[in-house]
Amino acid sequence: MRLLGIMALCLVLIAGLIFGYDRRNEIVDRIADHFEGALLDDYAIIDATPDQLPVPNAGEGLMIIPMQEAGALNSMIGYPSFGRATFDMPGTGSPRTGEVVLEFSGAQHIDAEGVLRVSVNGIRRAVKLLDSGQLHRRVIVPLNSRDLSSDQLTVALSLDGRAPEVECTVDWVGGVALQILPRSYLRLIMSEPVQAPADLLLMAGSRPSIDWPVGDHDQQAQRFVQAYELGRRTDDVTFAADPARAADLSSEDLAVLIAATAPTLVKDNLEPADLAAALGLQRSREFEGQTRWRITFDQSNFDEAIRAIQLTLTLGSVTSTEEPWLVVAKLNDRLLFSESLVSSDGQFDQNISIPQNLLMDQNVLTLSLRHTAQLDGPCPNGVPAVAEVTKLTLVTNGDKPTNAYADLVHLIGDPITVTLGDDIGPLEAQVALDTVTLLAARTQPLPLTAENTATGDLSVRVVGRDHLNAVLTGLENGKHWVAVVSDTIRNDLEIVAVTPIVKIDTNTLPRAVLVISDTSGALN
Repeated sequence: MRLLGIMALCLVLIAGLIFGYDRRNEIVDRIADHFEGALLDDYAIIDATPDQLPVPNAGEGLMIIPMQEAGALNSMIGYPSFGRATFDMPGTGSPRTGEVVLEFSGAQHIDAEGVLRVSVNGIRRAVKLLDSGQLHRRVIVPLNSRDLSSDQLTVALSLDGRAPEVECTVDWVGGVALQILPRSYLRLIMSEPVQAPADLLLMAGSRPSIDWPVGDHDQQAQRFVQAYELGRRTDDVTFAADPARAADLSSEDLAVLIAATAPTLVKDNLEPADLAAALGLQRSREFEGQTRWRITFDQSNFDEAIRAIQLTLTLGSVTSTEEPWLVVAKLNDRLLFSESLVSSDGQFDQNISIPQNLLMDQNVLTLSLRHTAQLDGPCPNGVPAVAEVTKLTLVTNGDKPTNAYADLVHLIGDPITVTLGDDIGPLEAQVALDTVTLLAARTQPLPLTAENTATGDLSVRVVGRDHLNAVLTGLENGKHWVAVVSDTIRNDLEIVAVTPIVKIDTNTLPRAVLVISDTSGALN
């Protein structure tokens, strides 16, 4: 009987082991969930994460600072790859404790092996082995006194590992894709309440949203000008569509910030006509079979009309072939020039005329180089070659350009009064702010003011699209333009000269436009 009991117990144990092995993943997940629920939320290492940043408490000295890269995709793809998360430290007060909370989401190939390394201000702080499949992880790095005393924290991230081999992919860098989620943040406990406007702005992130004073027409004009001036001092500024999501900054706080910070001046030491220099390190390429360069240029940067492009292309081929290379130039997706280059080595010089009807205010020039050989085999990678854009210069003809930008640039000087229509809400104000910012980038910084004391003859009116034609009908004598954000080219403007009798189809316009008026008679 004792022997039978022992045999029965062994059978039960064997059955339990087989059952546990078959359902091991489910059991492990349940155990992890049980222990994760017992951990403090700030130190939960596995998946469960908040949907948004924790709520700061300035009165109690709790600062939650988003990473500067939160407004754009921040990702790492392949091995090796690198990324970073940057956090500005408060300029006043003393942090007592702090930690960086990084959240990641992505996937690693089932046959890949990878490791994530985390460094803070150049010091290695964490190393994490990545699992295969879907990844969703949180890494918390406590800060020491050296970190807390710095002006800025730079968290450097690196992915290293081994990706599975794939046929016909010589330079394949796949295997893993990992995004640093926008809800990554810096958490600081300050020694005193947070009151300085600059520190309050810091908690709003690198692209702060400020409140739009609904119903207060005079306050709206002031807030619009303040947002424009603040945008010249930070990366970006937006108007909060929801007041609850706006930064805790009053008009007085904004005025203090603007007065305490100088505008960011972007110095471009390159000649605008030298497009090859604007390519930087990308002007020289190693490739197989084909390559392409993409260059943008702004017609308003030139005091003379653009007539042609002078192109010099230096080509060197590793393999000698009889088939020619095809050189193609396009301007704003329109064919400008194409020609076959027989020699695989040497220099290609060409003066390419530019028809005036192809030019826009903001232009995109595309150069492509492609070998015409028909390659056989399972992996037709193309002929190995190297090419460099040795010279790419815009040629002008001495004539004055005839465009709205050229007219406006000569008028900007005295303070310009900004007025807003009655139908301008936060979304219309945002469109108008983007339009003004683009206009200033194309011409020069605009001396905007919300006061009615401007002495210049130039004025800017922010008008909702539904009221545009009514405003045009009431225009006084002088020169007038309508400026709108382009719906076809990103970060570009369309400016047209208008008269009181012009009617514009407003169905395709953005929510708000600028009506710019000059009543000096200088251009009449």
